[in-house]
Amino acid sequence: VETTLHVNIVEDDAAEASYISKVTAGLEPGADDYLATLKQIKVLAQARNTKTLPVIVKLLYADHRLLQVDAVRWLGYYDSDTAAPILMTNIFELEPYARVTALQLLNKWDVQGFETVLIAALHDQDKFVREIAVLCCSKKKHPGCLVTLLAMTHDPDLSVRRFLGMALGNSGDQASIPPLLTLLH
Repeated sequence: VETTLHVNIVEDDAAEASYISKVTAGLEPGADDYLATLKQIKVLAQARNTKTLPVIVKLLYADHRLLQVDAVRWLGYYDSDTAAPILMTNIFELEPYARVTALQLLNKWDVQGFETVLIAALHDQDKFVREIAVLCCSKKKHPGCLVTLLAMTHDPDLSVRRFLGMALGNSGDQASIPPLLTLLH
């Protein structure tokens, strides 16, 4: 016995908008299905649903840092042309842990203007943000960051200085030798 199944997928913008509206309502404080709502948003992000982007951007401004981190991660499901401008615009509004996640994601992509963001992150007040910014420079060459890296040998945080040695060594620039010697002493 042979059975044939034909499936027609019809795009229904109104139904999709209604669904996203219901999901968004689940984000309100005190909503019964808050965790289920977050899972639904993640699934929509994994499907690269562009109508979900405003909801994810709203979560970038959530009071809880883990929600901000999740929102950054969910933007990672989208292509860099879609998500990078959102992250580049909002990165310094985020809590430190979300900034760290955003830096890692942006470093993975080849985003025009990222070095400007990275230089600002190298000057961040938060040591973890500086650490990851230096680590980004050690994993990938960012020539525009070299002057800032050369001036960071007296960073108050030991882990920042440790990663700084890797970044300067990987730069391959002769100007890195005196700061590297300073770090070694």
